[in-house]
Amino acid sequence: MGTFLRRLRARIKYWNHDRDLAREIEAHREMAARRLAGGGVSDRDARAAASRLLGNTTLAREDARRVWLAAWIESVGQDLRYAVRALRRSPAFTLAAGGALVVAVGLNAGLFAVFNAIALKPWPISDPASAIIVFLTRDGRAGGVSPVEYRYLRDRSVTTKLAAIQAQEVVFGDDASDNAEPARFVTGNYFDVLSVKVRTGRPLVAGDDVIGAPRAVVVLGDAVWRRRLGADPGVVGRPIVINGVPFTVVGIAEPGATDSALDSLPPSAFLPLAALPLANGGDEFSRELLTSPNHCCVRVAGRLVDGRTSRDAQAELSVAHLDFRRTVAHASPEALARMGVSVTDTRLISQQESERLLPMFELMFAGMALLLLLACANVGNLQLARALSRRREVAIRLALGASRGRLVRQLLTEGAVLAAGAGAVALVIARVAPPFILVQLTGGEDAAALDLSPDVTLVAFSLGLSIAASVLFGLAPALRVTQSLAGGARTNRETNGGRVPLRTALLAAQVAISTVLLIGAGLLIRGVVRASTFDLGFRTTDVIVAGVELPRNAYSADARQAWYSAWRQTLEQAGLGEVGTGPVPLSGRGTVTAARLPGESEQANRFVQFNSVSPGYFAVLGLRVAAGRALETRDAGSGVVVNGSLARLLWSTTDVVGRPFYAGRGIRTVVGVAEDAHLSTLGQVPPAFFDVETDGARRILVRDAAGVRGRVAALTTALEARAILTMHPLSENVSASLRDSRIGAGLAVGVGIAGLVLAVMGAFGVFAYLVNERAREIGIRRAIGARRSDVAVLVLGRTARALGSGLGIGLTAALLAGPVLRTSLYGLSPRDPVAFLLAMGVLAVAAVVATIIPLRRAMRIDPAITLRQD
Repeated sequence: MGTFLRRLRARIKYWNHDRDLAREIEAHREMAARRLAGGGVSDRDARAAASRLLGNTTLAREDARRVWLAAWIESVGQDLRYAVRALRRSPAFTLAAGGALVVAVGLNAGLFAVFNAIALKPWPISDPASAIIVFLTRDGRAGGVSPVEYRYLRDRSVTTKLAAIQAQEVVFGDDASDNAEPARFVTGNYFDVLSVKVRTGRPLVAGDDVIGAPRAVVVLGDAVWRRRLGADPGVVGRPIVINGVPFTVVGIAEPGATDSALDSLPPSAFLPLAALPLANGGDEFSRELLTSPNHCCVRVAGRLVDGRTSRDAQAELSVAHLDFRRTVAHASPEALARMGVSVTDTRLISQQESERLLPMFELMFAGMALLLLLACANVGNLQLARALSRRREVAIRLALGASRGRLVRQLLTEGAVLAAGAGAVALVIARVAPPFILVQLTGGEDAAALDLSPDVTLVAFSLGLSIAASVLFGLAPALRVTQSLAGGARTNRETNGGRVPLRTALLAAQVAISTVLLIGAGLLIRGVVRASTFDLGFRTTDVIVAGVELPRNAYSADARQAWYSAWRQTLEQAGLGEVGTGPVPLSGRGTVTAARLPGESEQANRFVQFNSVSPGYFAVLGLRVAAGRALETRDAGSGVVVNGSLARLLWSTTDVVGRPFYAGRGIRTVVGVAEDAHLSTLGQVPPAFFDVETDGARRILVRDAAGVRGRVAALTTALEARAILTMHPLSENVSASLRDSRIGAGLAVGVGIAGLVLAVMGAFGVFAYLVNERAREIGIRRAIGARRSDVAVLVLGRTARALGSGLGIGLTAALLAGPVLRTSLYGLSPRDPVAFLLAMGVLAVAAVVATIIPLRRAMRIDPAITLRQD
């Protein structure tokens, strides 16, 4: 223990001990010199003899220091200090290489920060490790749970405590003009199960959440309590109007109280799930949601009981689910075989719904990884050129006895210092860039809700990325230059050490990666342009979408539906032209049901979309009917129009007018076949059918013309002066549908441009170094009669192979990887020749930019000056 403490004290006081050691050795040398001088030896000879007597004092000091400090620790410190000095002496190299790494590592770290916040962080609740989410699965697709089944599972589970959650927007006050706020309708055990705390009052309890007899109570979110009520603690016990209905405030939640952090804002109110019909005016949907075993759905979250695992919960809930489906929902054996339960933790990465999100991140990470490889190849080329310019220094070190491994470590240390600095700046980018990106994507709300602060995971990712980058760009140049010198090479040219020079291979890699990035960006841009110009199958340029909101406390659910029907009839009879109701194109995915042919079992069901529309829907949108006729009022409940995709799916032909099929629980007859139209998505058209909608709707479609908007507003006000009317052109829906694609294409273009700039910098560095390396040779050639064109061929010939091979590899890789982008191309071929030619044209311009200055410098070399230097 005493030895350990002495070593520890020596490490802490290392520099003082080193100074004391030097003084002690010098004192011994002086003592020996004085003894020799006392014997009649001159002072000069005495000092020389004393030095010979003591031997190599530097070696003695190093041996002594090894007692206090491991030699490798000291040498690493020396390497780090020398690396910093070397980088300071080469500011141009440091800025060029460091800038490339900052861009590549920073963008990767920024993207990972967003991915970490969305997919890797658990729900922001107490003890998230024991929290779980329960999904039902059907044919491998995840879905929610009906409240009836939730109660069945809750009452039979001993491994978990389960709570149900229904997210919905509510309006504070009784006026439809109030802005909607995010809210949660939750079961009475929600606060207990998820450990959500209240700061004032009490949470919701089981007695508040009784189906058929709920209490009209609410726990307010902290933000809305401060914003709307001035943080008045006396509000507890007083009523507040929500959706036109008075609810008594029983508590105020703690700041930031929520479950999933993916929602744009924390909930403004927590209400009993059983009060859903009360808050929605007693509408039939809310009542059926709470009481029908097949109605969907709510989100189910829970917490594992001590000592139980998610595997235990999965096994128990799977048995209970099958019992429920068999005894309560009366599902068929075929349906039971396709159903199941999935229990996951609260991280999005572990949930089945992440399948919609992960492909986007995979593509973005692939692009960023290519950019990082491009930056490493760029810095590697710069590092190689710099290392070759330091051959004299390396040769002297080898001559003095330094091992090759020691030199490689020194060169790698310089790269590590450079990468560490870039990684530190990248952490700043990772803190600043994600909110900016999310503001562009969502208008800023999600940026405020997500926890984007750097954590251990992000720091470890950035550190690991920096270390990997330093090895990628530093190891090969270090090995190459030390190998050539250790092997006795003394020429002024880079030793190939193989069939392909390293410099050529790195340049080819840069060109190949740039080609892939540029072609990918070109394909995405072309896909967006095509989606905004190709025929969607319906009219978009002269159609208005009109929506109306009624005062929430003025109408019951039935009266509200009757008003919507009267509103549509009034507009139809007002001579406004075609008026239609039904799903607004490109505003959602539509409603799904099962369809099969007569004589087929339920196991043969295909999931298809169905759209309830008014007879005028086809006319106002200009939907083309290829066979049969459009819908008429007399078709209600029986006749339908199918699209071409559904006709081909069920019958393998479009000649299907008059044929019956099962849809949902009833049989329908085809009265017409419509051409495929992109009503729900700009991608592949799903199989769908249209039936007649007899009720009204709060949104209508009307043909735009002079004065139409004013007449719609006047007619709506005449029916209900308090109604809130909104109108916008249908073309805005098309633009909104392309928003994500435009952002994705913009990001791809940004990454492509960054990659192109890095490639140009790399090519410029290679050409400049080549000219500098062969300046003497070029001068001699000019002196003996070489023309400027000969010099150009000499300079370009050495790198033309790298440019050509890199372009060929990049084109091949782009052809192979193109199908990955197919879903974002909206029918455009992933081998679109325009995108490929555009990328090649940009690369050609970039090649000219990268070579023109070094080439002009080569052709201006004066042979007289070169010969005089010899």
